[in-house]
Amino acid sequence: MLTNTTIHPSSFLAHLSQQELFLNTTGKELLRQIPFLRWDGLTGKNVSTTATIVSVDNGNDAFKGAMLHAHLPQLRTRRIITAYAPAAVLRAGEGITTWQVNESEPFWIGEDALLTAKAESLPIGMTEERLPDERYRHFLFACLIELLREAGYETPDGDWQGEYDLYLSFGVPNEEINRSGVKETAHRALQHIYNVLHTVRRTDEQGQVATWRLRIVELDPYPQTFGSFLAWYYTPDGAAIETDIVKHVTMDIGGGQFHTCTVTLEHQNDGKPRLRMEAALLDEGTIALARAVRESLRTQYPGVRLSDAEAQRVLVSEYVTIGGRRTNVHDLVSNIIHTRSQKLLIPISVLRDHSKMREVGQRTEIVRISFQLVESLTHFVNHGIKRGKSEIRELFFTEFFPHMLNRIELRTVSGLSDEPNIFRDRELFCEMPPRLIHLHHHKVFGIGA
Repeated sequence: MLTNTTIHPSSFLAHLSQQELFLNTTGKELLRQIPFLRWDGLTGKNVSTTATIVSVDNGNDAFKGAMLHAHLPQLRTRRIITAYAPAAVLRAGEGITTWQVNESEPFWIGEDALLTAKAESLPIGMTEERLPDERYRHFLFACLIELLREAGYETPDGDWQGEYDLYLSFGVPNEEINRSGVKETAHRALQHIYNVLHTVRRTDEQGQVATWRLRIVELDPYPQTFGSFLAWYYTPDGAAIETDIVKHVTMDIGGGQFHTCTVTLEHQNDGKPRLRMEAALLDEGTIALARAVRESLRTQYPGVRLSDAEAQRVLVSEYVTIGGRRTNVHDLVSNIIHTRSQKLLIPISVLRDHSKMREVGQRTEIVRISFQLVESLTHFVNHGIKRGKSEIRELFFTEFFPHMLNRIELRTVSGLSDEPNIFRDRELFCEMPPRLIHLHHHKVFGIGA
């Protein structure tokens, strides 16, 4: 049960936190699939299909996907480290799950790729830098298959797994969205995956091959950090919660980038609050720490050469392979964290030092602050507290939490949106996840819906 918290018990976030079933107020299950019209370039007309609803956070450090289970009113999620390695031919021992997309080379992803010591660095940054990379697109579609499997769409022991049209909500950096839609550079990059049929072959550890076909028939880009607010503010029905909070601030310290997202709730006397979202890219994320670890290791052990993905993993695990042996590098990593994380926290300090109290009538405005932390930071926070060490708390929590407890409002940076109702027609789509932005014209990003 949620107590002493600003999380409303009916919110989407509360359902996730309490692992509750995803039902609407009438007890019905939420929609998993919707009838859809997709554009068929061969016939030059719309074709009726059924689109399966999927949501993806396109993170620099990891793929994070979520969708409803195929048969149960439960949300299923999958997180896969952003790592890619060409597959080697294994002559003996245990197999490794191997992928091919269309006619690509066989490859490994995630932890399997990292364990090979041949993991390649995939692009980090904006959508325009990532999606044009063919390896990254293949990684993305392999991850979508793993999400479908997690959600119960796999036929056990079946060679042919079927063809799925996907209605994809796709997280992009906040800076790529404005009030008129998605930036043109991101728009062009997203065309690499829109309405293109991909044949994906998955060979498991026992050599069993399963073939899937995927097509993204609708693509809804949304600002990544904004998702934290939506989960907090809306119920599974799509209704806004009742709250007296006037500002919701999300500090998103990711693997590649550090963002802040501020949503102001302008309460009205005779209606729903008006929402204004502001966002800013503040700095690099934990990749700065990971690259510092990599350079320190290279200085001490000249034979060690790590990709970005491998360096991020060392930051989390505190182990690296040196001379063929798995070696603990806890002291080296701790020193990097201690000396370099101050730079990572400068933006938080700036926001803190420029914060102010503001009185409205006879009360102080209430602000909610949430943190999105990449795995490497949550690892050190959790383990630092368990070990009783104060360095993480000194470097991180003391920068912000005292001011949050004092209910100090944060000033913000730049305005993006004024949208009182972010959902589409709720009479028609009340059971659907939020569609934030209709960002396309029909002949490029989707037909109908």
